[in-house]
Amino acid sequence: MLISLYKYRNHSIVYIFSLIVILSVLLCNNKAFSQLPSNNIQTFFPRTGNKTSISSDHNNSNQFVLNATKIQQVINNINKIIHKTKYTKTKNINISKLIFIKQLYQNLLELVKKQYTLKQELKILNNKLKNNNIIKPSKQPPYNLSFYDSLIDQISRLNQEIETLKLDIKLTKNLLNQLKYTKNLIIFNYKNNNLNNLNNIIQNLNANILRIRLNNLKLNLKILKINKKVLQSQVNWVRKHLYFDKNDLDKQIQNINAQKLKIKEKINQLLETQQKEEKLWKLTIEKLHFNKNKEFISTQIQTKETWLKTTQLMLQQYEEILKLLDKQKQIWIERYKLLNNKLTIKKLLILKHNIKQDINNLNKILNIQQNYQINLQSQLALIDNQLHTSNLTPQVEYRLISLEKALKLKAKTKIEYIIYLFKTIALEQKLLNQIDYKLSQTNIEKTILTITSTIDKFLNFSIWTIDNNAVTVKKLIISIIVFILGILGAKYSVRKLRIHLINSTQLEDTTISAIEKITFYTLVMMVVLLALKIVHIPLEAFAFLGGALAIGIGFGAQNLINNFISGFIMMAERPISIGDIIEIEGKAGIVEEIGARCTRIRTIGNIHILVPNSSFLEKNITNWTLSDRRIRISIDVGVAYGSPVKQVQKLLIEAVKQCENTLKHPEPLVIFKDFGDNALIFKLYFWISLKKILERDIIASEVRFKIDELFRKANIVIAFPQRDVHLDNISPIRIKIDKD
Repeated sequence: MLISLYKYRNHSIVYIFSLIVILSVLLCNNKAFSQLPSNNIQTFFPRTGNKTSISSDHNNSNQFVLNATKIQQVINNINKIIHKTKYTKTKNINISKLIFIKQLYQNLLELVKKQYTLKQELKILNNKLKNNNIIKPSKQPPYNLSFYDSLIDQISRLNQEIETLKLDIKLTKNLLNQLKYTKNLIIFNYKNNNLNNLNNIIQNLNANILRIRLNNLKLNLKILKINKKVLQSQVNWVRKHLYFDKNDLDKQIQNINAQKLKIKEKINQLLETQQKEEKLWKLTIEKLHFNKNKEFISTQIQTKETWLKTTQLMLQQYEEILKLLDKQKQIWIERYKLLNNKLTIKKLLILKHNIKQDINNLNKILNIQQNYQINLQSQLALIDNQLHTSNLTPQVEYRLISLEKALKLKAKTKIEYIIYLFKTIALEQKLLNQIDYKLSQTNIEKTILTITSTIDKFLNFSIWTIDNNAVTVKKLIISIIVFILGILGAKYSVRKLRIHLINSTQLEDTTISAIEKITFYTLVMMVVLLALKIVHIPLEAFAFLGGALAIGIGFGAQNLINNFISGFIMMAERPISIGDIIEIEGKAGIVEEIGARCTRIRTIGNIHILVPNSSFLEKNITNWTLSDRRIRISIDVGVAYGSPVKQVQKLLIEAVKQCENTLKHPEPLVIFKDFGDNALIFKLYFWISLKKILERDIIASEVRFKIDELFRKANIVIAFPQRDVHLDNISPIRIKIDKD
């Protein structure tokens, strides 16, 4: 009913507003009411500040009697004037306006009386609230769910009334703000009844009627809110004293079974009707081949097909209603299970989750059915317009009438289905409220279960779905844990394998490192596949990465992939090995590790250099220990002219042999390299076994020390740069020595 009032609210309020506007147009003079002659105006109710006595602030019954008496006196005076005017036929009095003013005063009187009644009712309710006389219902505990639901339904109706009142107050305020009126009520004075005075009175009366009506609406709103508060208190009281009433449960189930029986009877009737319609439809199709009036027969066929579709739709709707009734029965059972404490906290949380999902689904179905119902109403309106048009052939008219009947049956069935949807949703909402209340009364166990339920909900959140396989947060976390543990296990296994290979085999470090890397990457791949298998994540879930990976390889990741592949090529071809002494771009060092992306080299100064693997394949690298660790080094020695060259040769070879770190085989070799500007140049070649980076320089230094020692003993001078200056002059150079 409230919804209907809301839809048609404009028919009452807008009518009043229109009437006020029309009367305002008739005004000839818009001067302020205070400027009118004082002998024509009496102020009704003395002013207190900016407020009149007709307000929600006055609760005195004597004041009400005074107000009502004054208004009634005005009405009586107007009646006298109207009666006198009819017999005296006074020309300067507008009878119609007087009658209208009289009606306005009567309306004002009714509003004042209603305001007094509302104030008294509000006062009584407030007193009861102070004394706590209305918290408990009149019925004594314990209570069953049916009584509890009746209170809940009353609160729902009150909420609807409150919303309607709020809307009415808003509309009344808007109307009142659009009117120009004085806050004092102007009283009709029969001594001066000119048009301006009457119009002013009418306008002022209308405005004050709206103002008092607004006060009454606010009072009524306060009363409704108090009633709601009272009902809510009663609901809280009843909720604490609910008990398991088997008779009430049986009564509800019997009621639902009776409804199901009626629906099944309707289904049987529809099935019989459907069979008859199918037979008639087949007979009509057979007539189509023999009857000459094929247009009429075609219309009948279309009509039969429409009825068959309508019957099928109605059958489907009734089947859905049966499902809803079964759901209602189960809800009642669950509600009484709650009262009987037969559900654990965990089951309550699961039930709450399921009920929420079911309410959402039913609301979606309800929206669809309401939209379908609106569409049916539009079709019916369109058919009704067509039926009221002229020049319709009998076939078209017959077809439209049949279609209209079918659509009305559809609409009726839809409305019935929508009503059952509303009932089921309301019942599920009551069950949900019961569960929430039950959960609020539990101890710390409920808090723990709520937290675990929230965590479980988060863990079961679906990130993406591929081929009906949902990848949840839980699966992803498990796969990450398995992957991390697998990586740690792979590293531990590879470390043990390396120790075993070093201790029990004669393999080189490079070979062991290659085996270590290959084993590690194989184990990592197995761990990844195992992690995906454990959590049931299909490999197709990562198919979308293919495009991104290809782009990454083509642009930003090409160097990374290049170095990665170069690392495996170096392990396979072994141009360098771990422990090799190499020289790259003028920097020498020993290879310590060949990684997946780069190789680590330690220089003479104990500084580590990370060289990308691809550099070893693209640039010239000097590997001093590629095939073996024997290398030949050379030392240049210059002796003075006149030195015995054979003896120099013997001493150089002897110096090499006397050094312990040089190799005896191959034997050292001395080459008389050149006649230099200042010396005879010899070049000494000898072999060493290179194990350390500085070893070459250290051994060469030892040989040089030995050469210097042997040359000093043999009085052979190691030449140094010399210059002879020759002066070629025509006459001798005079040399003069002066004594100091």
